[in-house]
Amino acid sequence: YFYGRNFIVMEYVRGRTLTPKDLGALPDLLVRARYLEEVKIEHLELSRPWRNVLYNGERTYIIDYDSSQVKENPNNVTKVLSAFKLYELAREYKKGRDLRKVLSTLTKLLPSSSK
Repeated sequence: YFYGRNFIVMEYVRGRTLTPKDLGALPDLLVRARYLEEVKIEHLELSRPWRNVLYNGERTYIIDYDSSQVKENPNNVTKVLSAFKLYELAREYKKGRDLRKVLSTLTKLLPSSSK
């Protein structure tokens, strides 16, 4: 990797920006959003993942951390779920922060071609 005064480049990521139709990317993105919560990082722009998430057809990459912050209780997962208009799942997650339950419910909701 390399760095400058205001940036760090860790790796080149081949992919495209996420779209609302990329439902198959959602489980992977939620796992990555949850990881950020576990390390107390809130990515303030995950409510618009179409601008801050790259997808290569297999995995997601959360990018652009310039407005991120360290926070005791970050809300990355609920932001992603809300961006995909999965408000009930977002509320459910917020209650108990049980990602396994959310992923299980999501698997049942997704069309088989998106999984």
